[in-house]
Amino acid sequence: MHLSCIASILAGGDCIDDTAILESPNAQVILGQIMPAPSRFGVFLRSFETSDIADVERVAALLLKRAWLAGAGPGDESLTIDVDSTICQVYGNKKEGAGFGYTNLRGYHPHLAAVGKTGDILGIVTREGNANTSRGAGEFVTQVINNARAAGATGEITMRFDSGFFSRAVRDAASAGDVRICITTRMSKRLKQVIAAIPEETWTSIPYWLEGGADVAEVKYRQKQ
Repeated sequence: MHLSCIASILAGGDCIDDTAILESPNAQVILGQIMPAPSRFGVFLRSFETSDIADVERVAALLLKRAWLAGAGPGDESLTIDVDSTICQVYGNKKEGAGFGYTNLRGYHPHLAAVGKTGDILGIVTREGNANTSRGAGEFVTQVINNARAAGATGEITMRFDSGFFSRAVRDAASAGDVRICITTRMSKRLKQVIAAIPEETWTSIPYWLEGGADVAEVKYRQKQ
């Protein structure tokens, strides 16, 4: 059943009904096994409990470590990790933890982290649909850093976030993990004043899809503690 799930995902399936495509005789010859009906997949997936999540995470961490040790990992090279949240819509009104978030869709609002270049997953935490983006973000950053180091990343790490993660908890977690961060800030009145005061000659154009659409400058800014 596990291999059947993996085969469906690799074939592009994103829901239980998509597994029916692999029930064809040709697919079964290639896969070397008979694919179960979608209803059996549903029974299998519903058998998982919350306690099984930790086991799945341990297996994922082990597979990542083996892949990186085999040469797919960054080793001592620099590593960029993208952290974000997303909305996973659900359709049943009895899904545990599902709720309405800022998109007004019923679903979950998990945190995700992936390697910028390869897309390797370094962390996923399922959260209620109405959870704020920043809730639990500090703990998640720590988890992701630990996962990357445990898998064999020994070089410099940079983590990228959008403004939903702009918080002291994220900053402190990154500092404790000795990683650099690139994070979008909320445009407060004070920050706008600081940016406006940057001399024009200090700005440097950077590659962007829109000609002259992005510049960068360095400036000191510190919030009140």
